Amino acid sequence: MTGERDTFDSLKRQVGLLKTELAKLNQDLLRLRVAESSREVLIEDLRRALAESDEPEIVTMCAHCKGIKGEHGQWEKPEALLTSRFGLAVSHGVCPECRHTHYPYLPPVAAGKASC
Repeated sequence: MTGERDTFDSLKRQVGLLKTELAKLNQDLLRLRVAESSREVLIEDLRRALAESDEPEIVTMCAHCKGIKGEHGQWEKPEALLTSRFGLAVSHGVCPECRHTHYPYLPPVAAGKASC
């Protein structure tokens, strides 16, 4: 009888752990759905803004540092322009080609995994 009780208690603990993990996964899923919804709204806003513009805007970009010439002749970093004009937060990473070229000592990134 003690062996059955131990098995039952062990299964009960495992079920409890699975329920906790399921609750965490549900929270993660909810966060992902909210982020996806926000992303879709942003995409729609950008599409609407693009559709409302009369003609495409030509942007002058420095061939060396990639700075962008603003409306009043000032030079801005691309990150600042994206933030000020479109309200976008900017994060930096390294594309696979640059990672290979500039950081050859790093191991290759597995397919589907994010780079630095």
